[in-house]
Amino acid sequence: MRGQELDGCIIRDVGQHLEIVTYSHSRLATFTQCALKYRFRYVDDIPTQRESIEAFAGKRVHNVIEKLYRDLWDGRLNRNDELRDFYAFRWEEEWHQHVHVARAGETVDDHFSYGLDCIDNFYRENHPFNQSRTVMLEEKVEFNLDPGGWRRFQGYIDRVASRPDGTYEIHDYKTSRSRRSPGTSELRQLSMYQVGVQSMHPEVRNVELVSHFLCTGEVFRRQQAQTDLVKIVQDAHQLIDDIESERWFRANVTPLCNWCDPESGKASGRTQRFFRTGFHQI
Repeated sequence: MRGQELDGCIIRDVGQHLEIVTYSHSRLATFTQCALKYRFRYVDDIPTQRESIEAFAGKRVHNVIEKLYRDLWDGRLNRNDELRDFYAFRWEEEWHQHVHVARAGETVDDHFSYGLDCIDNFYRENHPFNQSRTVMLEEKVEFNLDPGGWRRFQGYIDRVASRPDGTYEIHDYKTSRSRRSPGTSELRQLSMYQVGVQSMHPEVRNVELVSHFLCTGEVFRRQQAQTDLVKIVQDAHQLIDDIESERWFRANVTPLCNWCDPESGKASGRTQRFFRTGFHQI
């Protein structure tokens, strides 16, 4: 249901009141990746139980990093073997039958071991974890993208820390296999988080964006000028304009289609002919 449109923002009818749609990094990235996938998830609201093994393993690694820093708040430094055991415990605790391995030739055990490698790399490169002081963990940020409040953005920041020189670091931990510096999507994500942190805490002046690629131990740091942040927010507005004016949700057919849930297409009444043509009008 698209709802009404007011001042360029989608307003959904929910019972007897109107609800402003809030955007997130994952929501914007989904549309950029595939408009059809966006439609299934955010327009048709089709539920899915499927979870990729990459997403599942990534969540378990993030569980470990969160535990590490929460325990440090209480003055306790976990050993690496304790974190590995906690990873195995959470893996077993959270496992479900709908976890899907898309890559041919790969197994669940391969991804379990990959997560352990990420943890080992992170521990080795950052021990004893006293480079900065953690001030936020898995913190939700939400703010208006425009002065009128018709467009909102929200996200969950992996970690925010402060250094002795007064600089705040916004950390993002990636378990993807990429061996490259952060691209446009990742930079938008962290920059929007910076806007959120500074809108919530105006006293925060100096900010450094820190991307950790856990599979290799590589760390990329970047500071954004105010003009850079303004440009990224403007670009986000343009992307939202594209989303809200979209009528043809075209499938972007790539190998990533193997990660999508075929049940989404069935639930939305799509046919194989639809996937061959690659678009649908609402």
